[in-house]
Amino acid sequence: MGRTARAGRSGLAISLAQAADGRTLDELRQGPLAGVAMSSIPSREAQLPPPPAMATIAIVGGRQDRLRPGDIVGALTTGVGIAGTDIGQIAVNERISFVAVVASVAKRAVDGLSAGRIKNKRFRAYLVKPPR
Repeated sequence: MGRTARAGRSGLAISLAQAADGRTLDELRQGPLAGVAMSSIPSREAQLPPPPAMATIAIVGGRQDRLRPGDIVGALTTGVGIAGTDIGQIAVNERISFVAVVASVAKRAVDGLSAGRIKNKRFRAYLVKPPR
């Protein structure tokens, strides 16, 4: 047993128990812990954050291929059939470009970009995995 307060002051005691300690807990609830509030720790699933609303797609092509954000938007809207409102930020770098799309259409966007053409040229596209 540990101390919960010093020199006559009140304090807070926290005890951790697991399912295997059920019998002991039942005994304590009927004896010294009768009337003491107890709560459980949320399950691991309850602690996970919700999935992200947007997904990032990388396109292996950039400024050196004369790609512009408008070319990528055009390929996604006309070539793949994704609504313009489902497309987020676009970053075109020297050799690779990134586009954010709504997560629910990400797979369709990757498949469409990989199978289709941008400026009459094929580009490899893949979904960027978030860090763990």
